[in-house]
Amino acid sequence: MSTDEQVSETAQHGHVLAIEVDAAYAERFPNASTEFRWSVECLDRASCVGWQECNDSHEMPGEPCNDGPWGSEETAPWYEEDEYKFHGAEHTWTPGYGWTIPFDGCVVAENDADCPVYPMRPGRWVVHDEWDDTWLTLELGEELHTRPGARP
Repeated sequence: MSTDEQVSETAQHGHVLAIEVDAAYAERFPNASTEFRWSVECLDRASCVGWQECNDSHEMPGEPCNDGPWGSEETAPWYEEDEYKFHGAEHTWTPGYGWTIPFDGCVVAENDADCPVYPMRPGRWVVHDEWDDTWLTLELGEELHTRPGARP
């Protein structure tokens, strides 16, 4: 795969896994085995959509609304409405989680608890995100190889 094709695939998927030697660790512990650090780079924030629970109060004067749109009184303004604006933010009712708001930032980079490369080695890979409700799994794509002097 050429570098141009790799850049095109990366742009389509929007996330790159970057692994590098942890230089600070190596400097502090020169006799220890090599340690790595890794991160997910988000290339298209607009495609990173997700939600998070909102911990603010969702009570209106005289109307408790934590039961959501389907458990509320018929007089409630959010009755049978999956979306409603509370405290200036658009909320969506998500069963099992309550009133949720759009995720602020890259939902993939913030939820990447496990690195999908073992054994770890320095490099950059296209990663695909697979979600099972609220659990993220990163699936490794192609390794990105850059020409000497080219930007990754």
